Amino acid sequence: MQAHVAALEVLLAQLHIPRVRLVGHSMGGGIAIMLAARRPELVNRLVLTAISLFRNDAERTFFRAITEVSGALMHLRAPWMADLEMLRRQFAGRFFFRVPDDAELLRTGFLDYLQMDRDTAVASARSAADPAINAAARQVRAPTLLIAARQDQIMPPANVPFTQASIPGCQVRWFEECGHFPMVEKPHEYATIVRDFLREIPEYSMANDTMTR
Repeated sequence: MQAHVAALEVLLAQLHIPRVRLVGHSMGGGIAIMLAARRPELVNRLVLTAISLFRNDAERTFFRAITEVSGALMHLRAPWMADLEMLRRQFAGRFFFRVPDDAELLRTGFLDYLQMDRDTAVASARSAADPAINAAARQVRAPTLLIAARQDQIMPPANVPFTQASIPGCQVRWFEECGHFPMVEKPHEYATIVRDFLREIPEYSMANDTMTR
């Protein structure tokens, strides 16, 4: 996780971007939290989507166990599986409340999973349980919006109140009948909520500000 944060810092420096509105989804939300805490002068608004913090070590231990099992199952993957509609929809069912009727979207998403490097995937998943994310959340000073979905099977909705309480002044907007990807299942509602939150800044200017995702 720290490596991702450092890479984002370098990218912003190389692009000569002094300040951003940062939008992070799932693990990207953890990266956004850590950057906002580590470099508060860089982040003036923070939008977090589908992320909830672990409340205790027991939850982290359980998550790590699930990660190891999932990592072991990745040895059984094969690219041809992406051509099986039943498997595509079964995989997508973990991420959506209503699986989209977009065969190409489902195939592309499933194929990405089938072809991703196993060790990298497992290492990234493990980093989601890093207690440093919780510590960073308490240090965030940028106005923060947390967008959560009631039917998210990846990031538990039950942990959202804890996450909100961990980030000073954090606002929460809930999506009903929605899974881990609200920007896919309810794109117009999602875009409106994010846009309205960003426009709360009086000095908002597309010319002088950049949104990073």
